[in-house]
Amino acid sequence: MVRLIIQIIYLSLLTALVTGSVNSYARQPIINLTYCVDTDWLPYEGLRDGRHTGMSRNYLDLISAHSGINFSLLKTASWLDSLQLLKSGRCDATPFLNVTPNRSEFLTFSDIIFKAPNVIITHSEGTPIPNLAMIENEKVGVVKGYRQHEYITTRFPDVPIYEVPSELAGIRLLAAGDIDVMVGSMHTILEHIQTNGLHDLRITGWMGLDDELRLGLSKSKSVHLPAINAAIKQITAQQHNEIYRRWNNVKIIREVDFWLMAKIILPIVVLLIILGIRHSIVVRYRDRIQQKNNALESLQSALKKKNDKLHYLSTHDPLTDLFNRVQITIEAEEHIKRKKRGINDCALVFIDIDDFKHLNDHYGHNIGDAVLEQFANILKKCARETDIIGRWGGDEFVVLCPGALKTEAENFAQRLQKELEDTIFSQGVSVSCSIGLSEVLKSDTIDNWLERADNAMYQAKSSGKCCIKAV
Repeated sequence: MVRLIIQIIYLSLLTALVTGSVNSYARQPIINLTYCVDTDWLPYEGLRDGRHTGMSRNYLDLISAHSGINFSLLKTASWLDSLQLLKSGRCDATPFLNVTPNRSEFLTFSDIIFKAPNVIITHSEGTPIPNLAMIENEKVGVVKGYRQHEYITTRFPDVPIYEVPSELAGIRLLAAGDIDVMVGSMHTILEHIQTNGLHDLRITGWMGLDDELRLGLSKSKSVHLPAINAAIKQITAQQHNEIYRRWNNVKIIREVDFWLMAKIILPIVVLLIILGIRHSIVVRYRDRIQQKNNALESLQSALKKKNDKLHYLSTHDPLTDLFNRVQITIEAEEHIKRKKRGINDCALVFIDIDDFKHLNDHYGHNIGDAVLEQFANILKKCARETDIIGRWGGDEFVVLCPGALKTEAENFAQRLQKELEDTIFSQGVSVSCSIGLSEVLKSDTIDNWLERADNAMYQAKSSGKCCIKAV
């Protein structure tokens, strides 16, 4: 009797728990989201007779089944219309699109669902273009509102863009010769080429951008994103492969009677011929791409050498290989700024070769130039590694001694005078110089600092030459 009572109580409690769980589940609200698509982007997605079709439809059905979310289609006239509805919040989601900075302002994105390359298409009679960097004046077709448009305008702003309403419209313009190049998704392009018999078009390169297609969700509906990502993770490799095979059974079409060929040649022979042609095309284009890349690298190397040479000529004196007047002025101005910030001192040494005009007149300019070159080498020998040496003009030279006061600059000047006494120049010429020194002051400008050193040098000239004066 007691056991019977216990069983009755247990069954009553169990029935109450099960009934409560069912009622609780029944009370869970059904999630309804609207979505819109690109109306003409097969095999990825499109509208046919007002119905959503393509790869994204298959993926959306799987996501809906795994997440319990009900997706309702909002029909639009074009991708731009769909994009506008998504931006305004009147459409909750779109199943297949790439992330861009602009779209991220109003959408949040799921994990990646499908990946595919974007390619460059040209006419078979045109020049193959392996990448966007090779485009010069060619008119490039890009679908307005697509990610390729934003990518090219940002990364290649000089490429002339021709906006087209769809990829099919773009490749038709390419076939007609109205544009030179078209860019788009590889699978869509192949689908349109096959379906519309546009056999004179060919893929010649990769545009450097892959499609990473995700489900885009309005930020106001982002609470459902974890459930959507969980559903995407449940899609098996077999399901991915089945969807791919269903929508990408693309064949290469040649301008021959395939029906007659099928009657005459075994299918295996056709397959071998196609594979052989494909291999030949790939090898040929690969070689062309390599040749163009090698030529581009050669041009870049030559340009760098020319730029380096031009930069060197703009900062150095061609005879003595020292800094020229412009560069030594820039260096002096920098040390004035450092002095104003209290970083370090600097002394300026102004040097003039004594009686250089007489030497030039007597021995000729060739000997004069040789003396200037030899004098520049002596300056380098006497200077410290940190000293900055320049030819001011004619027979005048300037040396900046960073971190040095007048005393240290005088030591350099004395080393220079001693070295000149011990040196026999071309044609047995003896050379001396007059030297003026000046320390940089916080109140200095480049003009008054140089003027003090120049005046000191002229004082040395007035004192009999071959001497050193400091101010």
